[in-house]
Amino acid sequence: MTDSNKGFTQDLQELNRQHALRAFDQNRRAAESARNAAIDSANIVIRSLILVNGGAVIALLTFAGTIENGPTGPAIELGQLANSIRYFAFGVGSAVIVAACAYLVNMWDEEIISSVEHVWEHPYVRAKSIAKVFTYVRVVVHHFAIALSVTSILLFFLGIFSVTNTITSMNS
Repeated sequence: MTDSNKGFTQDLQELNRQHALRAFDQNRRAAESARNAAIDSANIVIRSLILVNGGAVIALLTFAGTIENGPTGPAIELGQLANSIRYFAFGVGSAVIVAACAYLVNMWDEEIISSVEHVWEHPYVRAKSIAKVFTYVRVVVHHFAIALSVTSILLFFLGIFSVTNTITSMNS
């Protein structure tokens, strides 16, 4: 091999190395960005679910206390409000479980993105076989969290419906 060919080969290797380093850096930035975005959006949804259902429980308990201590005595049996309180409480519980699932999904996102090997040949970043397992578990937990989020919302509306029925029965 001549000196000019050897220099050309070294230049190609250096160029390949620079491409690899850029790919590694892009992978790390993608992992950080994905994690931050997922955490931010999950936090907003989870806080909203907890706030809506928890606020409903507090409002309902305040309402029940007001009715119980009214000037003419209790207008309704507090047991009639128990189902409504249960719906809202289960809505809060579902939202808390969603929060735990969101944490797990975020951690698995990080694990999936980090479960790569950096190589010095194109494509420079290759997924390890364990990434498939992490991806499967992540998808299952993510779908479970979505189902629980919908359940929390449905429980809120069931609680509203139950409270509405209880209040309308007061006038009867």
